[in-house]
Amino acid sequence: MLRQALLFKHGGTYLDTDIVSLRSLSYITESSSSNKNFVVALDDGHSGLNNALLHFEQGSPFATLCLDDMSRTFDGNKKGQQGPRLLLRIVEANCHTLEEQGQHHRQWNCSELGLDVLPSATAYPIGVTQWTWIFEVTLTIRSIKIRDIGIMS
Repeated sequence: MLRQALLFKHGGTYLDTDIVSLRSLSYITESSSSNKNFVVALDDGHSGLNNALLHFEQGSPFATLCLDDMSRTFDGNKKGQQGPRLLLRIVEANCHTLEEQGQHHRQWNCSELGLDVLPSATAYPIGVTQWTWIFEVTLTIRSIKIRDIGIMS
């Protein structure tokens, strides 16, 4: 709850403490999209959204909807109710799905809220089981590619 409230009031970027950033996050906020706010999808986009990396402008309409929803649906006994599930509730209720035939993941158009839902690989180019790759001494082709992507958790 605190992260959404702080981002609403002050704007900025929130990262969980287990995210390792290898370069500036400005490459995300300066992307080709005109949207200035973003969240990151989990896996294929069907399982939800992630609240480990968020960026909102001060007073963001999306952050406003999050705070409104929290005040109505708060349940401290449900894990993720005010985190990933909250983000997904707001996106599902306010954004359009862009599913193309043959795609195995869901894409969202949230331009009316000024929000981008970024692919999981934006924040998680290394899977949970490959976390040791960031500590390898030898630069392999794999680690060079990962370094060039930028952000990992």
